[in-house]
Amino acid sequence: MHAYSDLVQSMIYGVSSELENCDTQALLQLSNGAETYHVKILQRNNLHRTVLVIGALSLFEARLQDELGVKKGLDGAKAVLKTSGEIALLGEFEIYIKAINVLKHGQGSSYDYLVSRRDKLPFNVKNFDDSFFNKGDVGEVDTLVEVNLPFMMGCVDVVAKVAHVVNSVRGTFS
Repeated sequence: MHAYSDLVQSMIYGVSSELENCDTQALLQLSNGAETYHVKILQRNNLHRTVLVIGALSLFEARLQDELGVKKGLDGAKAVLKTSGEIALLGEFEIYIKAINVLKHGQGSSYDYLVSRRDKLPFNVKNFDDSFFNKGDVGEVDTLVEVNLPFMMGCVDVVAKVAHVVNSVRGTFS
């Protein structure tokens, strides 16, 4: 198998492009008249993005568990980053781990952590009692973290960087 980080980046780029094209067509159709079908397409695509990025990090964790021989792969990777002196990358990785936790579990300690650092994050976090990131966006799905192309790219880029560091230490991970 090719390197997981390469495959996941390629998959995210490819699927995101397809979803963007589909969104464009649905929005074009909506500009000619409001139909529930096209709204559902936009919402389905946003849900697809969310599931995709959650799955990408979850599979990465499974790979880390196998490679590092640990029960918690993400914690194992964080330990490798710390001992390698990759503190900035560790901080970036933790932010995306917390964002994925919020997408999976909703409000909790990860959400509180992100809200306390909202102004410094490379993505948007919604207040728990807010209904929308972008009022009037009929395609928006109810999540506390906005999953858009920059969020997805940021997450998989961090995964690729972490995989590179783990490989540089272990020599067998890709």
